[in-house]
Amino acid sequence: MDTPAQKKGMSNAGNTCFFNCMAQSLLHLLKFRAYLNGISESVGTDDKYLHSILSQLNKELTDTSNESPYINSLSIINRMKQFPELKKFLNGFQQDAHEFQTAVLTKLDSYLSNHHPKAEIPFSFLPSMKMCTPQIVKIQRKPSLPLKAGLRCPLEGQMISTLKCQHCEYANWTCFPFTDIALSVHDAFTAGDVKEYLKAHTERESISDWKCDKCLRIGAFKQLQILRQPDVLCLYFRRSVVDTRGASFKINTHINFPTKLSLEPYCANFGAKETKASDSSFKKTAAPVDTLSLMGGNKMFEQPIQSNSNSSKREPEDGPYTLSSVIEHVGATNQGHYMVYLKGTKGGWHISDCDVRKVELSEIHNANASMLFYSKKKPVKKVQGKKSK
Repeated sequence: MDTPAQKKGMSNAGNTCFFNCMAQSLLHLLKFRAYLNGISESVGTDDKYLHSILSQLNKELTDTSNESPYINSLSIINRMKQFPELKKFLNGFQQDAHEFQTAVLTKLDSYLSNHHPKAEIPFSFLPSMKMCTPQIVKIQRKPSLPLKAGLRCPLEGQMISTLKCQHCEYANWTCFPFTDIALSVHDAFTAGDVKEYLKAHTERESISDWKCDKCLRIGAFKQLQILRQPDVLCLYFRRSVVDTRGASFKINTHINFPTKLSLEPYCANFGAKETKASDSSFKKTAAPVDTLSLMGGNKMFEQPIQSNSNSSKREPEDGPYTLSSVIEHVGATNQGHYMVYLKGTKGGWHISDCDVRKVELSEIHNANASMLFYSKKKPVKKVQGKKSK
C-alpha cells in the first residue's frame, strides 16, 4: 500500500529545488533506474561517474532503515559539481529544471558514446528511400542511438521532419532524436489541453519562402511527427513569452493532462506493414495514422501530407502511456519554486524539498504543469490456444 513513508524529501542546499524535482521524477521511473544499472554494467561504478552518484541517491531515497522523512542532498550536490557541465547549474542561483535535466541526460549519454562505436540508423522503414538521392535525406546523428542491445536512454525517441514541395514530388526528410517534446503555451486566458498542444506541434504548416531544388518553384508543406516513441515521454511546456516591449513574463494558464495518453495521432506512418528494419524499435513506431503515405513508382507521395485535423482516425481515449510525475513551477519567469507530484498506485505524493505529503489523484491533475512524465507499458501478447480438431 502507498504510504507517505515510502517517499522521502530532499533538503534544499540553496536554490536547488530544480535539482530535487528532476531527481525525484527520474528516479521514480523504473525504466530510468534500469538505465542507470545498464550503464554501470557497461562502464563501471565509481564516484567519478554520474550514474553512480544518481544510483546512490536512489538508495538513500529508498532506504527504509533511515526513519528521517528527508535526506540531506548537500553531499550529492557537491559530488555532482565535479562535472563542469553540471557545476554551472549548482551555483546557488535559481535554475531551469528542464535545462538541468537535458544536461544530466547528455552527460549520461557521453559515457556510452565513449565506450561503444556509433551505430548506423536503419533506413528500411522508408519503403521509397531507394528512390531518393543522398541530398534529399538528411539524418542528424547522435551518439546515444542504439549502442548495445536493450541499452538506450528511456526518454529518447525519434522525430522526423518532412518538407515537401507543394508543386512536385520532391521531398526532404530529416530524422533526429529527442529526449523531450517542448510545447509552447501562448493563450494566457483559456485553459488548454495537452492533446491540443501535441496536435498543434505536429500539424502541417505551409512554408512560403522555400524554393524547390527540383522544380524551382516557391512553397512547401512542412510537418514534424514522431517516428519512434520513447519508453518514457517527457513533455515540457514553454510558458515564458516576450511582450512587445521586450519584457518577459510567464503564462500560468492551467493545462489539462490525462492519466493515460496515446501518441498514435502524432506519429508518422511510413507503411508499417512493409517495414523490415533490423531494429525492432522502428517496427513498433509506425502508427496507423493517415498523415503520410509513401508508395513506389514515379510519385514519392500517394497524396499531399495531410493535416492531423483532417485525419480520419479517431484519437484513442486510452493509450499505452501512464502518468508518472508532474513538475510544477510557482512564481515568475526568473524566480519561484519547483515542486513535484509523484503518481502512485492510488493517489500519489506532493514533494516540496523536505516536505512530503500524500495526495489524491485529483490534486495531481490540478497541478499547473511545467513538465509531465509518462511511462509506456509494453503491450500484453495474447496467447492463442490450439484449435480443437
